[in-house]
Amino acid sequence: MENLKHKVKKIMAVVFDQDLESIPDDAEPLKIDNWDSLNHLQLIVGLEEEFEIKFNDQELTELLNLQLICSILKTKI
Repeated sequence: MENLKHKVKKIMAVVFDQDLESIPDDAEPLKIDNWDSLNHLQLIVGLEEEFEIKFNDQELTELLNLQLICSILKTKI
């Protein structure tokens, strides 16, 4: 799971224009200034491309923070 979390954090760092070290383990929109609706969509696209998956509608509504993202990705890969 740690390797998965690191990959997701790397994608977040690029999408949110942040240093990797500044992405906390409990990352969520309230803790990252650049996590707005547009960047959230870019995060989803980045995750789908990196992991070669597609999120369904239900999963999309649950991608609310780093922990939930990793949890959903674990079930898909």
